[in-house]
Amino acid sequence: MKYKITRNIKYDFVGQSYSTAYPNLHKYPATMIPQIGIELFKELNIKNGKLLDPYCGSGSSFVVGLDRGLNKMYGFDINPLAILISRAKFTKVNLNTIKLYQQRLRCAVYNFVKKEENLKQINVPDFYNIKFWFSQNILQNLSVIKFFLEKIKNKDIKRLFLVAFSETIRECSYTGFVLDFPFLC
Repeated sequence: MKYKITRNIKYDFVGQSYSTAYPNLHKYPATMIPQIGIELFKELNIKNGKLLDPYCGSGSSFVVGLDRGLNKMYGFDINPLAILISRAKFTKVNLNTIKLYQQRLRCAVYNFVKKEENLKQINVPDFYNIKFWFSQNILQNLSVIKFFLEKIKNKDIKRLFLVAFSETIRECSYTGFVLDFPFLC
């Protein structure tokens, strides 16, 4: 049986990605590009109201809602990483405060690793098949970073750094693909 395919170029965003129009904090699988939702909302003349996204993922629908003037948005997801990304993406934080925390974090990590005996204080995760994902050196380095991230008291800043940390974990793994990992728990 053959199906007739109707192509609507209005919704054709070939060559575009999420970050073509909007900043993206984290690579997340199967992310809808906001441009699609914005076009749909325009077509349906949605300019205000509330949005409920029961499978919010990394928050593409919230980008749509903000673009179209929605004032209340709610989202749920089974993946804790998705919630972390969405919350970090849509929480206002002062850029200067982020820079200050980033400088403090960098200095703290640098000063800590200068003394090799400090590394004995760090708990490196050890669970079944972890060597499939990471080298021992990478595990130790990630554990040091996580040790200092846990010391951040400001939950909004900490959340933002954990998103960056999650992306770092993904990039450092042998496979480049980690959706939910014990480092984030």
